[in-house]
Amino acid sequence: MGSDRGRAQANSSQKSLELQSDGLFDSLTGALAPERFLEILASELRMASREHRQITLISIRLSEEQLTRQIDEQELLLTQLAGKIRDQLRAGDYCARISETGFWILIRGDGESARKAAPRLIGQSTDGLVNELLWRVEFCESESGENIKNLLRRMDAIHFTK
Repeated sequence: MGSDRGRAQANSSQKSLELQSDGLFDSLTGALAPERFLEILASELRMASREHRQITLISIRLSEEQLTRQIDEQELLLTQLAGKIRDQLRAGDYCARISETGFWILIRGDGESARKAAPRLIGQSTDGLVNELLWRVEFCESESGENIKNLLRRMDAIHFTK
């Protein structure tokens, strides 16, 4: 029995977060799948360009400190956050689990609007601050006439750098 427990602990320590979807939704969190989110993003970026307005992407991912936790604890944090975001999204805003450890949220508005919305979306609106011990939150505003490849390049640099 002791050896079974040791094997179970070894297996759980080798387990890693996965990003799996059915093409529409992430299987862990229920957030949009990356493919569907990118389709929506392309459409929103075209509309924003025609209407001379901005969109902003919010990157929310587990902080470096949280990445040292057990995988099950990380999954729980991601699932809880997805629920909070889903409850707080406005019509026309979208959230996707874009990586194993985080989300992108598309906000119809400029960076200032997104910075004000972030604490509300994460469920920390009482003090207006984002808990940096849990989450790393960053923003990327679209530029006038920007194409999707450039916006994605800039956002990838923000979200996927350590």
